[in-house]
Amino acid sequence: MKVFAFLKSAKFFTILAPCFMVYLILGTLAQKYIGLHEATQSYFYSWTLWMHGVPLPGFLTLAVLLLLNLTLFSATQNWQKKTYGLMFMHVGVIGLVLSMIFTPVWSTEGYIPFKVGETVDTLTSYFEKEFIVEHNGETWTFNHDAISETTHLKDTNWPFEVQIVEHCKNCEITARKEGPVPFLGMGSNMQLSPKTLELKAEENLSGLSFIVSENGAKAGFTLIDAAPIPANTETAFFTLNKTQTNLPFSVTLNQFKKTNYSGTDMAKAYMSDVTVVTHDSDKRAAIEMNSPLS
Repeated sequence: MKVFAFLKSAKFFTILAPCFMVYLILGTLAQKYIGLHEATQSYFYSWTLWMHGVPLPGFLTLAVLLLLNLTLFSATQNWQKKTYGLMFMHVGVIGLVLSMIFTPVWSTEGYIPFKVGETVDTLTSYFEKEFIVEHNGETWTFNHDAISETTHLKDTNWPFEVQIVEHCKNCEITARKEGPVPFLGMGSNMQLSPKTLELKAEENLSGLSFIVSENGAKAGFTLIDAAPIPANTETAFFTLNKTQTNLPFSVTLNQFKKTNYSGTDMAKAYMSDVTVVTHDSDKRAAIEMNSPLS
């Protein structure tokens, strides 16, 4: 009961509130050094915050604790007519906290690359990459950020194993030195090492190098996202691509129009005429600057 009383208490709230303020200050300052995307992911969209190797509760963890605090407090109060305003204020704050939690968990940032006449039903991520292994018509995907230089990949359906030996979110390319395992393709000439992240996440050059072991033979390969050239063995196919998410609808680009300012090549407006097809309807619409599709 003491724990329950503490979780719903104003004292617990006064502990959480300064923590939020500190995280907001640190995350804002970090944008200058690691960029907006990396700062957002590290400080505001994470369950755990690592500070010099020490794990601390992340912003999302604090948000869940705040949600628990406000919910327990609101549910155990004897609300009266004269305190309805305070009650609605608590409900509003609870809604804001819920959006703080659900936005990073459920939202996806991306774009749809296609040409006039093409139909696309996938969303391509701006920042996330995935390492893809194809074998016998089946596909396995691994989040690029979730693997490291010590990652060992294997599956009961594979006649081979994959050992990651070089991995970086932003890679510096140097000449490869001879080693015990021969590297094939572009990996025979380039070696990857991590360097400082760019402030603009889209300017980072992600990549990895790996060794494939099969039937006692070993061969190394290198993949970078700026040159999506696949690597392959006799039994497998490997690629590094931006993460794609299947959409519950498809979009066809019927027409694209760019309007320039008179006498210049500077864009004044863009317009995309699209058709959105779901399982039960078709919708034709125009997407313009400051007028998104909804």
